[in-house]
Amino acid sequence: MVNFQVALSEPVYAFDARGRLISGFVNGKNYRRALDNRVLTKWRENGQRDRRWLSEKEAREFVDSAYDLARRALEAIGKGGYRILPAPSSSEESVPAIREALKTVVSWSWEKLLEDADWFRRIYKPVSILPPDQYMALVLQATEGCWYNKCTFCTFYRDRQFRIKEQREFREHIAQVKGFFGPALVLKKTLFLADANALMISYRMLSGLMDEIHREFEVMPGGLAPDEQAAWRQEHPDGFGGIYSFIDAFNVGRKTVEQWRSLAKMGLRRAYIGMESGHDPLLRFLQKPGTAEDVLKAVRALKAGGVAVGVIILVGAGGDRYAAGHMEDTVRMLNEMPLDRRDFIYFSEFVALPGAPYVGIAKRAGIRQLTREEMKSQEQAIRNRYVPPNPKNRPKFSIYDIREFIY
Repeated sequence: MVNFQVALSEPVYAFDARGRLISGFVNGKNYRRALDNRVLTKWRENGQRDRRWLSEKEAREFVDSAYDLARRALEAIGKGGYRILPAPSSSEESVPAIREALKTVVSWSWEKLLEDADWFRRIYKPVSILPPDQYMALVLQATEGCWYNKCTFCTFYRDRQFRIKEQREFREHIAQVKGFFGPALVLKKTLFLADANALMISYRMLSGLMDEIHREFEVMPGGLAPDEQAAWRQEHPDGFGGIYSFIDAFNVGRKTVEQWRSLAKMGLRRAYIGMESGHDPLLRFLQKPGTAEDVLKAVRALKAGGVAVGVIILVGAGGDRYAAGHMEDTVRMLNEMPLDRRDFIYFSEFVALPGAPYVGIAKRAGIRQLTREEMKSQEQAIRNRYVPPNPKNRPKFSIYDIREFIY
């Protein structure tokens, strides 16, 4: 199948190899369609980035316009009404493949996408959040929910009980996922083991789940040098570049460094830890389990085991009352971590999620939420005062905006 774009100047729409609408660019705005058939639009105005979810009526209009354009493009090709644009992959020989791909696309409609969304929901619990570098990962839900689920600022998993899938159930889940995506799997280049705390699973059980993954997918082994990784990708064009997952610091120590090293050899590339802050009084206020020191120990253990990390900082958490301590102690903790170019430091701007206990707690405590400018200032202060262990091998800074996520 061909992954392609249909474009007549503007708008531009993209579809996956199964014919599902993925995204669009219309009148200066970007649109992303989730697999549950919701549509998020994003744009910039007066130098500021903004976003919103479309109403069902608006979403249908967006979807209908995309498939209408695909139908018109197919008709134009049938009548010879097209021209080949100068591009490395463009030639007259590509037209038959494009025609077949368009035939696949135009077999879809709003009603069919609704049915497809129901199929998606039978396979997955809501995919609540992923790290930004994993937005295009293939999600495999080894767990459902969050074992702790009491952080006052988070509502991602409040709709489900935490549970771990047995190996047989996980095997069936993988089969269902592969059936759902079909040829569209070519868009997925990594695997994400979900939900919130999948890596807390015991080493024995997690090894069994890893075996199931390797039976169904080609996954790049750990420990390869950069040139070896490039050679592996060339030999396995449909393979996955690694396995990624969340874990909380409290549970990292339940596995030995040797066990983490073994998991790294099985393809575990990076574990993401929501440190939120290096300031213990703020962590207690947020009702986070453990301490900042636990995060430091967890990062050291993972790195010693050959697993890269993504450390997530919640910028603006605790408002004006905790701002100074949050910045000071977070910098101090980050500066003690053995981070390198394989790692990420994520800055996630605090968002007052509807229904989160934090909002009421902070209000009763007389805490003022920081303005966007104050949060940007806090983030910049942490960036400026961070000192990497090796300036030539420093971790990557990145923004983690939870309002941007869509799967």
